[in-house]
Amino acid sequence: MGHSALVPHFFGPTGLFSQHIYKVEPKAKSALSREWLYLLLSVSPKGQEIRSYSNGTTVNMLPMDALELPEVLVPPHSVVEAFDAAAKPMFARKESIEVENQTLATLRDTLLPRLMSGDLRVGVARDEMEAMA
Repeated sequence: MGHSALVPHFFGPTGLFSQHIYKVEPKAKSALSREWLYLLLSVSPKGQEIRSYSNGTTVNMLPMDALELPEVLVPPHSVVEAFDAAAKPMFARKESIEVENQTLATLRDTLLPRLMSGDLRVGVARDEMEAMA
């Protein structure tokens, strides 16, 4: 396992998984949140321990039992709630910035060739941007 990732909400609940990708999510009645699990798997010593089970000569793989065997201490629900109160707004802001970046990249890719070729003047481009907003 090279990296953990939180899949942005705008991708929806479905996805494509290969034999080298695992979806890890908290159980329905678990006190843990997806943000807590993400940080557990990406930056904690427990995540480093899990990654140490990976093997392979050409493609590094993580065997399924590497995720099933390690024991993880589950903090009290109040601790996770306090963590989520601070962390979830940050993760939500990060996701909204990613959406905004995609929108700006699309706008750039649409307008820049027209500006460079002279087919579009800056004043006209500004008017078009304002009309899109």
